[in-house]
Amino acid sequence: MERKRITDGLAALYDALIHALYWFFLKDNELEPLLYDTYGKYKDELDLYKILLALGKIGGEFKIKSFLKLNEIALNNEVKDFDYSEILRNYNYLMEQLGVVPFDEELLPKGVPTTL
Repeated sequence: MERKRITDGLAALYDALIHALYWFFLKDNELEPLLYDTYGKYKDELDLYKILLALGKIGGEFKIKSFLKLNEIALNNEVKDFDYSEILRNYNYLMEQLGVVPFDEELLPKGVPTTL
């Protein structure tokens, strides 16, 4: 996003959020059954977020509905540069609550990273 690739940045954040939510549910035997709808399919990210919020597992600082709408707009290439600092701050806090960050970069594979 700092490189003015807003759509790519938002898509990456969205992808990471979905997988962080799935991981959070899957790692907890009590939460795992709540991950699925009545047909055995994964619930969507909004439902998962609401469940964690209702259970007090996360705070409500992250405005997921606004984030999802922004992603929808970005995928239609309608997003111009904007001040995304608050979104990133709240996003990072949510990811901390989900146990995804901070992480030890020493545990990552060595080599040249591939970026978008």
